[in-house]
This record gives sequence, structure tokens and C-alpha cells, in this order.
Amino acid sequence: MSGINQSAYVQAVASQQSTTTSTVANDKKANSLDGKKEIKGAGTYGNPKLSSKAEEYYKQLKQKYGKLNFVLVSADKKQEADAMKGSFARAGSLTVLIDTDKIERMAEDENYRKQIETTISNASSGLSQLTAQMGSSSNVKAYGMTIDKTGNASYFAVIDKSLEAQKKRIEKKATEKKEAKKKEAKRAAKEDAKKRIEDGGKTSKTKGEDTVTITANSVEELMQKIKDYEMDFYTDNIMTKEETTVGQSVDFKL
Repeated sequence: MSGINQSAYVQAVASQQSTTTSTVANDKKANSLDGKKEIKGAGTYGNPKLSSKAEEYYKQLKQKYGKLNFVLVSADKKQEADAMKGSFARAGSLTVLIDTDKIERMAEDENYRKQIETTISNASSGLSQLTAQMGSSSNVKAYGMTIDKTGNASYFAVIDKSLEAQKKRIEKKATEKKEAKKKEAKRAAKEDAKKRIEDGGKTSKTKGEDTVTITANSVEELMQKIKDYEMDFYTDNIMTKEETTVGQSVDFKL
């Protein structure tokens, strides 16, 4: 092999090695970015993925707040999940919707982590006090919270709308009383009350379409909105003793 040919050969080999090295480096970089593990199972929405460090931190976060119902949302589903947040709520515990972007940042940024964890702690304490004040007479099925990108919390409550059905039945019965004889009206009222008690036992598990989600920026505002909503269905209506007991036996302690 002549000197010129040999030199060209060496340059070609060197160029090929350089290209191979660059390709490997790019592949490693791509794998590093795409190497996040998909988190599957209950308590997730979308296809949330976390890096190894973020996954480990998320496990620690759930252990630290063991009584809370965490829902991990993929970054591309944040708005969608927020619009249907009431469907994630679970009776008996505070639901926390949190997206993968926040978990990743919390795993890396200690100050941000402390900020969000403080928000979660304060919300948990505030909503626990709220459930105690509302008592078992409330029609709230569950409570939850979401966190915006600045670390501020908003709160929500899922309320049983069967209260609205009770109001409609009461109004219908009042109309029937005016049109029928007094004796017949009393008989109809007794039968109606009996039916309501039976229906209340059968529908203790409320379907999603029978609930409404109320959102507020503070625990105090949420409490007032709940009271206002429930009061709307009692105003100007006189309920029988049997009617006031329908749907009032749910324990809302977190």
C-alpha cells in the first residue's frame, strides 16, 4: 500500500470511529432522556413516567403521607385530570393530584420539595378540621386538593347530588297534597316516606353522575361553598323526620 493510500485509509478509519463514537454518545443521551420508567397501577392517570431518582422520592413521599390518596398524573394530562378531579376522590381520605413534572422537580430541588410538602401538610390538616366541623350531617362524599406550578393549593369537595332529587320529590308531594283530599294526601305521604327510606338504602353507593365537584382556593372558602350548596336544597322546604335521615350516615374522617 502506497503512502498516500495508507494515509487515506487511516483517515477513513478514524472518521468512521469518530462517527461511531458520536452515534453512541447521542444514543446514550437519548436513552437517558427516554429512560424514565412508566408508573403503572392504581393511583395514576395517563402514562406517567419518572426517572429513577424521582420514582424513589415519590415512594418516600407516599410513605410520609400514608393516609393520603395520591394520584400521579402524566405531564400531558394535567388539564384533563384537573377537569375531572372529582372522579379520583376516595371516601375516607384526602386525594392529592400531583403531576410528574412536580415530582421530578421535587426530587432535584430541595427548596421546592419543602414548599410542596408544606402545602400538602397544611392542606391535610385544614381539611381534617373541615370534616370535623361539617360532621356526619354533610352530604360531602370526599375531599381533595390540586397544586399549581407555583406551589399553591386549591381544594375540592365531591357532594352527593341526591339531595337535589330529595327536593324534587318534596315539591311533587306538596303539589299532590294541594290537589288531593287531606286523607288521601296523608296516606300518599306515608307511602312516599317509606319508599324514600328504601331507596336511600339501595343507593348508598353514589355513581359519578350523581355527584357535583365544588372547588375553592382555601379551606374556609370551600366550607362556605359547601354550606351554600346544601342550603339551596333545604330552603323553603319542610322535610319529614324520615327524609332528614336519608344519606346522612357517611363518615368523612381522613
